[in-house]
Amino acid sequence: FVSLGFDSALIIVSIFATVKFFGDWSQPAVWGSVTDIAGRNTASVFACINTMGSIAGLAAGPTMGIVIERFAEFDEVQAAKVSPVAVAIREADDYVTSYRFEHNTIVTGVEGEIRQGEKLLGKIKFDKAGVLVTDGSFATAAKIKEAQLKKRSGTMAIRWKEDPGDHQLVLNYRHKEYGSGWTMLFIMLGGIYLVSSLCWLFIDCTKTLKDESIGV
Repeated sequence: FVSLGFDSALIIVSIFATVKFFGDWSQPAVWGSVTDIAGRNTASVFACINTMGSIAGLAAGPTMGIVIERFAEFDEVQAAKVSPVAVAIREADDYVTSYRFEHNTIVTGVEGEIRQGEKLLGKIKFDKAGVLVTDGSFATAAKIKEAQLKKRSGTMAIRWKEDPGDHQLVLNYRHKEYGSGWTMLFIMLGGIYLVSSLCWLFIDCTKTLKDESIGV
C-alpha cells in the first residue's frame, strides 16, 4: 500500500469494503436455505459447513503464498543510483551511512560502483547471501570496515574507515516483483467465488435431506 500511495490504497480498500458489505447480504439466504434443507439435522449440517470452512481457512494461507510466489516475476535492475538516506554519521573513529534501494526482495548478489559525480571512487560487491566481497579486485574494500545488506527489505548500512564524503552507489541487481502474483491470486479467488455461486443453482431448497434419502 505504501508503494501504491494513499489515494490508490483508499480506492482499493473502499472496493473491498463494498464487496464485503453486499457479500454479507447473502448470509441470511444461505442460513435459511441450509435450515430448510437440513430440517431436524440443521445443527449437524452447520457443523459440517464450519468444519469445511476451517479446513479451507487452514489451507488458504500456504496456498495463497504458493500462488503469489509461483506467478511472481523477476526484474533486472541495471545502474540503479542509490544515494545515502542521510549524511554519514560518525561513530568513534568510523563513519556509518544508511541506504535504501528503490526495490526490495533482492534475489541475487549486488555489485556496482561508488561514485562522486563522474569520479569513480571504487567498486563494491555483495554475494548472494548479502556478504561483502573483499577480494583484491574491489579497491573500495580497503575503505570499508564492514557492511550489512538486508535483501528482503532493500536496505544497507556501510561502516567506513574514513569520511566517504558526498557519494552515490551505482548498482546492478535482480529483484522479485510480486504484482503479477497478486493479480493471479485475485483472478483465482474470483473464479472460486463464481463457481461456488453457480453451485447453488443445483440445490433444490424445497426438499430436505430426509426427502432426498427416501427419494421424494
